[in-house]
Amino acid sequence: MLATPGGQTHGATRRNAGVMIKILMVEDDADVRDSVVEYLRLHGLEAEGVGTARDFLECLDHHPYDIAIIDIGLPDQDGFLLTETLRAHPRLGVIHLSGRSSTEDRIRGFSSGADLYFVKPVDGRELMAAVRTLARRLGVLDEDGEPGDGSPPWVFDLTRWILVPPQGEAISLTSTEVRFLEVLLSAPGKTVSRTMLLAAMRYQNTDAGNRSLEALIRRLRRKVEEATSTRSAIKTVHRQGYLFSAPVIIERS
Repeated sequence: MLATPGGQTHGATRRNAGVMIKILMVEDDADVRDSVVEYLRLHGLEAEGVGTARDFLECLDHHPYDIAIIDIGLPDQDGFLLTETLRAHPRLGVIHLSGRSSTEDRIRGFSSGADLYFVKPVDGRELMAAVRTLARRLGVLDEDGEPGDGSPPWVFDLTRWILVPPQGEAISLTSTEVRFLEVLLSAPGKTVSRTMLLAAMRYQNTDAGNRSLEALIRRLRRKVEEATSTRSAIKTVHRQGYLFSAPVIIERS
């Protein structure tokens, strides 16, 4: 079931105009499925639920969705294997909802392609926060929770050390550039402070350290701009830090 604090009844919350995150949930337990779907709908999301992997794939073939919530213990197919088939849908976010809490199951979930892994019962507020964060990362919502512009996402592949723009060839990265982007993209669409970046890159917060960080960013921007013939998505936020201004998908396997 969906856990709620103190047994409170949750009414509908006000949505930003035009925001409609589309979610498809596959869960064979009808009580859990209905509880989660109802909660998501009450909070302004467009949610549907099915009970089998077969029905899930059929819905996915006929309708566009932004995020899938997948139970691991399905009657007709293992949820991990089902998730692996979704790699053909790179813009689909995946949340695992499972009764299995072991570290091995969590690792297998992430390895299969899940973005997030929750153990039942999940707190409704936590699930909503996760959905909105994932929607921002996918470009469905922007930083302020407004609809994204629908721009195709970049792909940051941590395994192969490449950054793939929506149009153009993959950009090979150095280990230093990978570490920088990993920190910058840890908060998609949000500003990461210069202090945090300096610490992550192990640069001292001195004039020399700041120059090293700026030189790294200049080189990376130039590399991206030469590969794409467009302005880099790495933006400077005056007196605050830097952000990656385009939607991005992070691949770890």
